[in-house]
Amino acid sequence: MDEEKTKDFKMPLEWIERIFKRLAEVYGARFASKFTNPSYVDLEKTRWQSGLYGATADEIRHVLEMCRQGLIYEPPNVIEFFHYCKGVRQPFVKPKPPEPPKAQTELGQKYLKLIMDKLNGRLDSEGQAALSALDKQILSERNGKNPHWQDK
Repeated sequence: MDEEKTKDFKMPLEWIERIFKRLAEVYGARFASKFTNPSYVDLEKTRWQSGLYGATADEIRHVLEMCRQGLIYEPPNVIEFFHYCKGVRQPFVKPKPPEPPKAQTELGQKYLKLIMDKLNGRLDSEGQAALSALDKQILSERNGKNPHWQDK
């Protein structure tokens, strides 16, 4: 191909400059440390110009937003960035741990209040009896009778 035709396969350099700027803002030294030699930066920008051919502005914005939100932990190279643009690659999202049952949460809060009262010397005999009963209940549940209590 001649020089005129290869220009058609490159994204505008201004776009690449903005992408690099955004990636540097998000990742800081993790991104910038890849480009210690100024001539390497120019070469890499040329790679990105060709490598992102076919990616739309909306796709690029979407990937940059995923980076900003921390969904893409490591700064992507041009191939990874393009794959994120086209949906070939998805960021790994760590699943949230399941919420404990409401009854377990309430029981824990009640138990914590009794312990705090005991530590502050405000626990009467009725509170002491309730604390002992909760101790037994929680210990029996942790010994396998209740699957919601798990040591992590």
